[in-house]
Amino acid sequence: AILYEAEREVRGLAAISAAVETVLADLPPDFRFEPLGSAAGHHGIAIARWKGRSGDAVLVTGQDVATISEGRIAALHVFLDQA
Repeated sequence: AILYEAEREVRGLAAISAAVETVLADLPPDFRFEPLGSAAGHHGIAIARWKGRSGDAVLVTGQDVATISEGRIAALHVFLDQA
């Protein structure tokens, strides 16, 4: 599996898990992700829009685009919306 972000590319499940843990550790304790509408997908590609909140404040919005292979995420591209 591969995780693509604007500033980096992370390969392998252990490395992806460590990268996500690092990001989450820097967020406020009450931070949560919420979907923006329903995810959609076809032909091995899926997209999900989301927002990240802390309390009542939306801190970030974005979307994830996943490539699916054999029922699993093979690659995940994370896009953050510009403020």
